[in-house]
Amino acid sequence: MASLAYSVGARVHLTTDTWSAKHSQGRYITYTAHWVNLLTADKHGMRGSAAELVTPPRLAGRPTATSSTPTPSSSISSSAESSSAAASGCTSTDSPQLPRGYSTSRIRQCHAILGLTCLKAESHTGPALLSALNAQVDQWLTPHQLEIGKVVCDNGSNLLAALNLGMLSHVPCMAHVLNLIVQRFVSKYPGLQDVLKQARKVCGHFRRSYTAMAHFSDIQRRNNMPVRRLICDSPTRWNSTLLMFDRLLQQEKAVNEYLYDRGARTASAELGIFLPRYWTLMRNACRLMRPFEEVTNLVSRTEGTISDLIPFVFFLERALRRVLDQAVDEREEEEEELWSPSPPETALSSSLAGPAATLEEEYEEEESEEECGGFEEEEDQPQQAPQGARCCHLSGTHGVVRGWGEEQTVNDISEDEEREMSSSASNLVQMGSFMLSCLLRDPRIKRIKENDLYWVATLLDPRYKQKVAEMLPNYRKSERMQQFKTKLKNMLYTAYKKDVTAQRESNRGRGECNPPPTMAARTGRFTDVLLMEDMRSFFSPTHRHSPSGSSLRERLDRQVADYLALTADIDTLRSNEPLHYWVCRLDLWPELSQFAIELLACPASSVLSERTFSAAGGIVTDKRSRLGQKSVDYLTFIKMNEAWIPKGLTVGDTFD
Repeated sequence: MASLAYSVGARVHLTTDTWSAKHSQGRYITYTAHWVNLLTADKHGMRGSAAELVTPPRLAGRPTATSSTPTPSSSISSSAESSSAAASGCTSTDSPQLPRGYSTSRIRQCHAILGLTCLKAESHTGPALLSALNAQVDQWLTPHQLEIGKVVCDNGSNLLAALNLGMLSHVPCMAHVLNLIVQRFVSKYPGLQDVLKQARKVCGHFRRSYTAMAHFSDIQRRNNMPVRRLICDSPTRWNSTLLMFDRLLQQEKAVNEYLYDRGARTASAELGIFLPRYWTLMRNACRLMRPFEEVTNLVSRTEGTISDLIPFVFFLERALRRVLDQAVDEREEEEEELWSPSPPETALSSSLAGPAATLEEEYEEEESEEECGGFEEEEDQPQQAPQGARCCHLSGTHGVVRGWGEEQTVNDISEDEEREMSSSASNLVQMGSFMLSCLLRDPRIKRIKENDLYWVATLLDPRYKQKVAEMLPNYRKSERMQQFKTKLKNMLYTAYKKDVTAQRESNRGRGECNPPPTMAARTGRFTDVLLMEDMRSFFSPTHRHSPSGSSLRERLDRQVADYLALTADIDTLRSNEPLHYWVCRLDLWPELSQFAIELLACPASSVLSERTFSAAGGIVTDKRSRLGQKSVDYLTFIKMNEAWIPKGLTVGDTFD
């Protein structure tokens, strides 16, 4: 509560997800909050004293204390005192001066579990989920005049219906989107399911039999290989499938020796063997899934922000195209070694025949059945593929990034190409084309690339702002960049236009208040002013009056223009700390910096909600299956918010 009171932005972003307990405790929904605080140390901060909360610019107009320690009692009381003082105080008609020195502050990204709510016998429809959300908002956000910013969740129809009813802005969970893409690839690519079935059979055999595991360990030692167990995957987690394939490839020699020696003599059933084509499919699948695993880990970090969505999708496609180009080169080298002349067609375009042609009808059917949660898909316009590209592209897809929305034209695998798949490079071309088409045809990825909000967030990230133009096609680069800049200016003006109107009405109601006395009036004679006070007054920034609508628009546009034109400061930017950059610019561009901090505080995924359910699953076990719904809620709340509990707190202590 104390940290929320000092949130830099007036909007707090939420993540949400639903979960069903396996012991019939009911269906739960969780809400997590994400916001930003400013921290500083006292005058002895270099000696290791505790950091303090800094009054954010949005509260600078109130006659509040400069800072308060983040203890629940002192922070809440000081916030209440400042609110009452602001209500009874009398300020001048000028806009309030922001406290200087924000460049010395530190940033802290905060997150907390607001609650784990059991829906009990209520239906899991949009109105029920929205009612549970409003209850959390009334408890945590409303007392501090905070609003909901973005809501990050998956594409569940009931969650999207709740957001539509509440007129809330939805951000898709990037980790969930990538999971659906890889799951489709694993389930639809021909032959990969057979490999997966054989891998699960072999890994499960060693997990069930101690004798088999002991004999397998002897084989590993005899071949001077590391003694490691094989990994069994989880059907709902594709990254566990990647780990299973990786471990099998590491132990390929030992696995083959065991299967050839004892595979047909097992008591349970015949294990069979891994065909050479199976090892090729596993090796190529791992090579294509690793970029997705890396991006999933990046968006699942606590520091992951909404500005990462566009660059990560762009580099995913770029990584897949690089793998395709390398596979083409490898195949050409293999053909030269075999003295087989290469066909007259372009190397990659002649080999892109594969199973991806069936994806277009499947995705069209999925888009027609899927509820988009307020996002309207623009009609696809065919784009002409750039000439000279190594990869041929599909028409009929509307993309804004170079290569985005341009997919390979592939057909069914022929008998000749089936024989050709015995080659690792040829198979990698086939598989990479299919994976790339899964990424480009996914409707959720299309909506991300066509939404200006994510491009504006990328533009506000100092790490990416100089490279946004390079992610756009040449034939639309200037047009789209101008569109993003205009969108940023409009969003910034809309965010602060209400504040100016409210301030103007407030000043009009307090017209009887006396203006602050001038320096001559305070001292009687100008010559009596102390030298240091005169210097301080001379070098301090001028006191700005309340901006009108036009002057506010001009000032905000100037801040955006100055930010976009500034390039030298990027070299001094700390790695992976875009929020720190904006904290240092709070004194220079107060409105733009606050807007950027508020937007970039939005996470890129709802992983924190998933972790909440993992914690709840550890609480509701087979031996604790009779826990009540409130007990599950309270225990999970304490577990996930453990970092917020003051150290040394004992039973019986209270916060007030």
